[in-house]
Amino acid sequence: MPQYCIQTCGELTPSNMAKVVNNIITEGLSGAVAESRYTFRQVGGKTYLVRKSISTAPVTEAQQAGRTLFAEAARAARADMADAGQAAHWADVARASKRYSTAYGAAMAHHYALLAQQG
Repeated sequence: MPQYCIQTCGELTPSNMAKVVNNIITEGLSGAVAESRYTFRQVGGKTYLVRKSISTAPVTEAQQAGRTLFAEAARAARADMADAGQAAHWADVARASKRYSTAYGAAMAHHYALLAQQG
């Protein structure tokens, strides 16, 4: 019989997240829970419950530039994943690498580095 529980050790911090174990209700969830201070995240196929990080500081120009760069890299990686040949290429790269666990991650890293160099 499966156990339905959330494992945690004290206060939630970035290095101490609550891991959701064998819970059919929360399995695969990601995103915020209504107006609560917590959100579900998927990392390596596992579900974690973490405290939301809320910044009160205004976004700087450098932060906005970084977000724009990330968005452009994500767009390019999604386009690669939509193309069967490119998706297969990135899947091969991810399998051959210890650094990337997914084809999308490999494509994203490549496009981010490429766009950052073009800067």
